[in-house]
Amino acid sequence: MADNLSYLIPEQIGVLLAPIRLRVRVTEAGCWEWQGGRTSAGYGHAYLDGRMQYVHRVMVERMSGSPIPPGREVDHLCRNPPCCNPNHLEVVTHAENMRRGRFGAATHCPRGHAYEGANLRINASNGGRECRACIRERKRRAYRAANPVDRSPASRTHCPREHPLSGDNLYVHKDGRRECRACRRKANRESARRAYAAKKARSA
Repeated sequence: MADNLSYLIPEQIGVLLAPIRLRVRVTEAGCWEWQGGRTSAGYGHAYLDGRMQYVHRVMVERMSGSPIPPGREVDHLCRNPPCCNPNHLEVVTHAENMRRGRFGAATHCPRGHAYEGANLRINASNGGRECRACIRERKRRAYRAANPVDRSPASRTHCPREHPLSGDNLYVHKDGRRECRACRRKANRESARRAYAAKKARSA
C-alpha cells in the first residue's frame, strides 16, 4: 500500500475520500491528523456510510478497495492515533499489533498487579493492556461516590434520596453499613447501560 499511495496528499485523494480529506490536518511528520471526533485514546471516528466508524480503518478499506479481513487490525506505524495517512497504516494480526505497540514491555500495572491470566484485559479501542483488579476498584469507587451508603445510626429511616431504609428495600452489609436497594438497583442499571453503549460503540 505504501508504494502505491506514496504520491497522495489529502487534497489529491478525490471524491471517494472527500468526507475524510476535508477534516484532515497534515503535520510536519507527514501524519494526516483527523480533526473531527476522537475516542478517549485519540483515534478518529465519524459517521460514514451510514454508521459510526474509525477513520483510519475506513481509509485503509477505501484505498485498498476491500474490507479489513476478520481478526486483523490496523497498526499505526507512526504511533499517532488520530493519523489516517495510508502510508502510516498497516493491516496486521492482533498479536503483531501488540508486539509492536507501546504496551508490550510492562508486566505489571502501576499498582503492582500482573498483566496475565484472568487479570489481563485488552482495550478494544487502543489495543492496550488493562488490569481488571484496578478496573473493579475504579468501579467500586465510582459506585460509592454515586451511591453514598447510609452510615448514620439505625434511627435514620430513609436514604439520602428519601427511599425508606426498611423491609425489602434495606440491605445491611457485614460491617453494619446500611444501603438502599432501590438506589443500588438504579446504579446497576446505569452501569449496565453504559457498558452496553461502550460495547456497541466499539463494534460500530
